[in-house]
Amino acid sequence: LTCPIYLAALGREAAFGDMVKPFVLKNIVDTNNFSSIISTGSQGNEIIASIPENLRQNLLDGMNGVASNLGVSVPQGYTLYAKTGTAETWLGDFLYITGCVKNSNDTGSATYETYENYGNSGSYIIVLQVQNPDYHGFKFASESARLYQGIVDIAVGN
Repeated sequence: LTCPIYLAALGREAAFGDMVKPFVLKNIVDTNNFSSIISTGSQGNEIIASIPENLRQNLLDGMNGVASNLGVSVPQGYTLYAKTGTAETWLGDFLYITGCVKNSNDTGSATYETYENYGNSGSYIIVLQVQNPDYHGFKFASESARLYQGIVDIAVGN
């Protein structure tokens, strides 16, 4: 079964070559005293899977082609890599678009304490899942590209 966090992790892996642990905990604290740290949390960018170097560019080229076919635009300085499909979930099938709006300055190795300066170098992994696609008039995920465009516009301030 496919969940959005897994699709996001896959999108990140495709764009940067490595899948990092999707959950990062800053600290584990005492629930009775939140200023008391019991132990430090997980480290950012902990790699849990990688795409072989020799396959990465072909994957990016294919995902860039999918993005071009969707007609979703991104601002200068960004490239969109996308994958569409049907996700099997515990609530039935969902249509999805998973993509990375990759900032040309992003190497995938930075970590951020806040999102204050994120727009200068950060990329965005955006997952759109459409439940009950027939109700919305969608037979294929690509038909929901206008919804995806709206989310991209919000994320990058387009």
